[in-house]
Amino acid sequence: MSDIKKSIEPLRGFRELTPGEYEKKKFIIESISELFEKYGYREVETPTVEPLSLIELKIGEEIRHRMFRFKDLGDREVVLRPEGTISIARLVANKMRNEPLPIRVSYVENMFRYDEPQKGRYREFTHIGFEHFGSKSIVSDIEVINIAIEALKNIGVKEFRIKLGNEAILRKILNRANIEQKEQDLLLGMLDRGDNEEFFERLSKKGEKIIVNVFRELMKTKESSIGESEQILRKILADFPDALEEYERVKAIENFLEWKAKGKYYFDFGFARGLEYYTGIIFELYIPELNIAVGGGGRYDSLCKLFGRDLPAVGFALGVDRLMLSSQVKITKQRSKKVGVIILEEDEETIKYAFQVIDQLKEANISLEIDTMEGALSSKIERALRKNEEAIIIIGKKEQTEKQVSVKRLKDGIQKSFSYEELKEKTLDFIGQ
Repeated sequence: MSDIKKSIEPLRGFRELTPGEYEKKKFIIESISELFEKYGYREVETPTVEPLSLIELKIGEEIRHRMFRFKDLGDREVVLRPEGTISIARLVANKMRNEPLPIRVSYVENMFRYDEPQKGRYREFTHIGFEHFGSKSIVSDIEVINIAIEALKNIGVKEFRIKLGNEAILRKILNRANIEQKEQDLLLGMLDRGDNEEFFERLSKKGEKIIVNVFRELMKTKESSIGESEQILRKILADFPDALEEYERVKAIENFLEWKAKGKYYFDFGFARGLEYYTGIIFELYIPELNIAVGGGGRYDSLCKLFGRDLPAVGFALGVDRLMLSSQVKITKQRSKKVGVIILEEDEETIKYAFQVIDQLKEANISLEIDTMEGALSSKIERALRKNEEAIIIIGKKEQTEKQVSVKRLKDGIQKSFSYEELKEKTLDFIGQ
């Protein structure tokens, strides 16, 4: 590749989408957005560029080092938004004070992280998420998990796995050892990255042998059901009554999942998520064929306090770009019939009539594309076939004068004429025969 061509290619980790690729992305976003709306979630929008001071409040050590950060022309430290929840919490806390609780909001926004590009991991990516503010009820936790599962089903994904944990249990155990919040964030970040050895080494240096043993036992619950791990957990948590309370919430969630996603979920009580704002249940969704998480979320009851409002919350986001990689995602929405429009004589009256015809047909679930290229009728028909158009509408001086339209069905070559008045009624039926 020449230096000039290389210099104008998209930057590494950033993508261009062809019409076919974008159609799949649009289908995913529209299908899931419609679901959110049915559950009462209203869409909001937040800035792409945020103050560094905002995002650093609770972003987590791992993401903190992978943000696109720079000084703007006003010499302010800013970042390209690396995730959505912090900005959403600020919006709800500051701009939606008069809304009745609970407040349900959703969003579709691009995020930016300086990750090493690989399958399903880009430096610009789209999250579609939803957040439930104002309720501590287990019902709100279950609602969010239920919608996350329904979102996958809405786009055709039937094979998936749900991984669940609870950061409140982990933090309450660490609290017993008088480990400060910042240090807890660092330790849980290690668990999120899978750096278990580093986690135990750092914890051991604090001389907390009992706590180290508790966490080693928690690690044994990986990929278990509550039934399989209950005896271990009750024994471990017997000396941590506040953590045991959180465990009872988890049992209620399992009872729901036994109905909703039997055989498709598991618990891992040594599991943490990298974002520092989580305070309770956490979960991630996986699609086995991809071997990567396609979404994640959980409870964060303290985040809104940073903006002067005490609102418990729980939420979840799906990675649209990762969902696009799944072979299970099939576009099921009815597509418009693709029809080409060929204008034979380009005089002013014929052109005007052609657009009058297009206006008539645009309400009949027909996608109309005018052939604006020069050439014979045969070459225009050949071009329509290459574009997978189902029919062509031919408009010449004769059609304009007689207020008719000639419609040629491309699958069998049959051609019929319809009057301008009966266009909407008969054209779609004829094409679909």
